[in-house]
Amino acid sequence: MPENYSAFDSQQWTEFVNNNAGQIPAYAIVRVTGLSVVRPGRVVLSVDQPNAFGCQANCFVNGPVPVSAGQYGYATRSGPVLALYDAADGTPAFGDAWGPRNGTWKLKKNTGGFFCLGPPTNATLALALFAPAPMLTFRGKTTAAAINKGASGTINIYTGPLGSETDSGQTMANVYNRYANAAQGKWVTCGWDFDNQGWELIDLEC
Repeated sequence: MPENYSAFDSQQWTEFVNNNAGQIPAYAIVRVTGLSVVRPGRVVLSVDQPNAFGCQANCFVNGPVPVSAGQYGYATRSGPVLALYDAADGTPAFGDAWGPRNGTWKLKKNTGGFFCLGPPTNATLALALFAPAPMLTFRGKTTAAAINKGASGTINIYTGPLGSETDSGQTMANVYNRYANAAQGKWVTCGWDFDNQGWELIDLEC
């Protein structure tokens, strides 16, 4: 292997255009919103800032160069990948779940989308190694409003150690209930429905 070889060289990078009004930081999390045809034969991803709690397969990581609004860059979803995390949430550790949230370019702790592969590679710059790991389930409670069978509603998202979860302060709207009526304040498990690209209740507290 050449002496100047870098793992960066072996990752699959995809060109994108920044559709956000702000600059995308280096190694930031971006949300794919569609495709942009620059010219015949050159089709690039359109990206914006994340707008939801967690992700499945639609969030990529920007490369080592910041990208201004309307400019082009390269992002990857092939892991392991170096990504920017929010140091205010603590220090990433192996096995932690980190992921995107609305209104930030940084990975947030106790959020699905990426699996931490170890402690920070550069704590000063808040960079650590992660592997993409789609968020397919989450735990929570129904809000003050019940969700009846055949209707959709909002779930308060709970995170943390199994059996000791606490309210994250985040919510998931438009969660569909195909089962029995779910009263207010009940524990639920929600699953991602790839066919309909949305969340639904898969387990209800009796």
